[in-house]
Amino acid sequence: MKVSLCVFRFVFACILLCWPGATASFGQSLANFTGAWNFTQFSTPAVLTLATVNSAVSGTNYVTLQDIQEKTNFMARAVPMTIDSGGNFSGPANGVLAVVGPGLLQATPSGQTPALFNVNAAEDVAVAVLRPPDSNQQELMLMLKVPSTLTASDLTGTWKMVSLGTPLALQPRLMTNYFDPQHPVEGVSDIDGRYQFDTGNGTLTVAADGSFTLVFGTDTMNGTATPGAGGLVQVTIPMPPNPTMNLSFYVNQGKNVMTAVHAETNYQELLVAVKLPASSHLAGESLGFWRAGSFETPGGLTLLTNALGFVSDIPEKNNFSVHREKIHIGHTGMFTLPSDQSLGLISIPSPGTVQISATNAAGESFSNTMWANSSKDFLITTKTGSTHEVTFVTRAPTDIQASGGAEFGLILQKTNQPSVRVDFFWASAANRMLQTSTNLVDWTDIPETQGGFSHRPPMGSFIRAYYRLRQTPP
Repeated sequence: MKVSLCVFRFVFACILLCWPGATASFGQSLANFTGAWNFTQFSTPAVLTLATVNSAVSGTNYVTLQDIQEKTNFMARAVPMTIDSGGNFSGPANGVLAVVGPGLLQATPSGQTPALFNVNAAEDVAVAVLRPPDSNQQELMLMLKVPSTLTASDLTGTWKMVSLGTPLALQPRLMTNYFDPQHPVEGVSDIDGRYQFDTGNGTLTVAADGSFTLVFGTDTMNGTATPGAGGLVQVTIPMPPNPTMNLSFYVNQGKNVMTAVHAETNYQELLVAVKLPASSHLAGESLGFWRAGSFETPGGLTLLTNALGFVSDIPEKNNFSVHREKIHIGHTGMFTLPSDQSLGLISIPSPGTVQISATNAAGESFSNTMWANSSKDFLITTKTGSTHEVTFVTRAPTDIQASGGAEFGLILQKTNQPSVRVDFFWASAANRMLQTSTNLVDWTDIPETQGGFSHRPPMGSFIRAYYRLRQTPP
């Protein structure tokens, strides 16, 4: 819900204060990204465009599906890439990178649309979700920086894994109806692959010798993980009497994130896993500025049919989407999500398990469980229901400098009593404070907001009041 502040009696000036002579920093440079990376790409249609005709039989017209324009717009791949000190990259394409914000890279392939990647604090994981302009395709891309060395013992520990699966193609089945022998009608009677949309999650426990147990949904599997060069881990899972499953995972420089893609008969799947922290994990360790990217597909495709037995429509044809969000988490675990004015709280029931609950400005509540890597700067989760969704959340390299500014995640919420009042909420570091002014020149600290994360201005005689957040000296 978007509101215009001009309707309120109070006008609020929300200003980020940088100390005199200071400049804000993104906390990152292109030099940090130099080296070898592995690039994973997973794509689906962004919409299903249906080709239909009106079929006339015995004087009645029936809408009949003939084809799906994007039926083959599915793809999954993993390829190596290289980035030089100037940000030039090669591999899946040739192009150039630029740092465009805290935790934000812009990749511009030659002759193509730029893509924005969310980067974690360790700068060894980057994630992009996008729908290119004028395209019926949506893309999910992950970049993992290659570790200098990798052994089986580096993988030892407990990992949480999530998956997103789709068909490799939607395959319409055509049939002919001879209800009117003089005017037979051809159309789609069913679509192979329409049940191949899914998500899942599981727990992977790896021993020092590379042997592991994977509990994924209702299945328990045992196998071996064999590290190789270039961040590659070859995973082998015997599945008698079925053939052995072989998966190629790629691991990041911090050795706490890995990803793989694989395909089988009309099915493709993206797998992403994080190595959970081995010991303590506190909500305050999540303090900072985070960026989220979500990739959503239908939970499956249902078919509406006409009286001739042909498909006439697919209700879920538009249930594909990508989403990007900014999230600000304070030292207390309270967070703000400015896009829909959500306020929430994170809790850590066990190391690596992050539970979130929040309510947006419309009063709608939501909750979810996410899993963190051991660096506590990359989160993964899935959602299953009428749609399937996978979400990756990266904590940006620090944008809060000792003498610089920051994004505070400040949001305003209108109250019902009195009708003109607005309450402030922000994701606070311990040294953030709210100030107020009546003239934009003389500013007064509001002492009780030091280290706090909310303020409810009292009703007074001011015709106009201004507020700003500042960062006090650490």
